[in-house]
Amino acid sequence: LTKIADLQYDVNAQYETGQAYIEALKIYRQLASMNSKVYQSSIAKIFYDIANLQYDNNELPQAEQGYLEALNIYYELTERDA
Repeated sequence: LTKIADLQYDVNAQYETGQAYIEALKIYRQLASMNSKVYQSSIAKIFYDIANLQYDNNELPQAEQGYLEALNIYYELTERDA
């Protein structure tokens, strides 16, 4: 789904892109509930991708929230792996 969303983003299908990212986020969260270590970086990447889309749509407060969420996950991963 993330690759589909990336392609939709490239052809400027903003709504479809957002929907694909949201669906992918749901799936990865379910997978992370079974094995957090494997899927957390994918969740962070999706938050980052959604934030990029929101930034491009001038939804700056939402974009900031997504970037911060991704950053927090990456920090957690760094601390866990240190």
